[in-house]
Order: sequence, then structure tokens, then C-alpha cells
Amino acid sequence: MTALTGPLGNHRHYLTHIALANCMDYLRVRREHAEAGDTGLVARFQQLRYFLNALESLDNIIEYYYRECSERLPYASLDAYRDAVHQHYPDLREAAELAAAYRCGTLALQADFDWALLMPDTDGELAWPVAGHDRLFDKVLRFWLAYQQNISLDPLALASD
Repeated sequence: MTALTGPLGNHRHYLTHIALANCMDYLRVRREHAEAGDTGLVARFQQLRYFLNALESLDNIIEYYYRECSERLPYASLDAYRDAVHQHYPDLREAAELAAAYRCGTLALQADFDWALLMPDTDGELAWPVAGHDRLFDKVLRFWLAYQQNISLDPLALASD
């Protein structure tokens, strides 16, 4: 258990006050740009920045949960627990892989990845948003919202089955 209190004190506080808040910021920016028809390069980079912040925040929830509950989980390490959760919830695994890809450039290791999706072309354009990434984000956000709204449900504990 962490000595911190407040929004970083446990996984539920982190989920509510940090991760979901970052997601709401991203959804707000996405909606505002859509309503205004703003598809310029600056708007797309801004939307990408909010997306990455939200995606990383969602990916961190598993670590917060593990750090808080590791004493009662049958896993020797965060990596082992994360692997079990990702085995149980493929969408969370896919989102973690996407977050790592944006963070570390590991998508380049995939033969079929088109870097033009992330990099400006010679005209300074950015192919954003990427519809598949937004759909995955929306699915993972729904998962965490359902988790937050049903306090009796502990989906992460299912990974210990």
C-alpha cells in the first residue's frame, strides 16, 4: 500500500481523478474539434497529445492496482500480473501495446505498420485521428467506466483465476 493519499493514494482514486479526467479532456478536445470542423495540423497534434495522455493514464491503472493489492495477488511481479490481466482482457493488452508503440516507437517493429500514421508527411500533414485507435480507446474507456461504476465488481481480480 502506498503512503500517498488523495488522487494517487490508490487505484480507484487514480482511476477517478487522473485517468478518467484525462479521458474526459481528450473527449472534450475531440468533440470541440469535430464541432468546429478544425482539422488543421495544430488541432490534430493537440488531439494526439490529449489522446496519448489519456491512453497512458488508462494503461497505468493496472500498475496502481498491483501496487495496492500485490499482497493478496498470486503473482510475484507486476509483469506477471500484467500478463495475466492482458491474457484475460485482450482489449487492455492491445491498448497497452498501442501506448507502448506511441511511447517507444515499437510499432516500427511490426512489418505492416505505416509510420505515415504518426509522422508528418513532406507537406507537414499528420494522419490523425486514426479511427482504429479511437475505437480501441473508446472500448477500453467503457471497460474502466464499468469497473468504476460497479464497486462490487473487481474485474482485475478475475485475472487471478
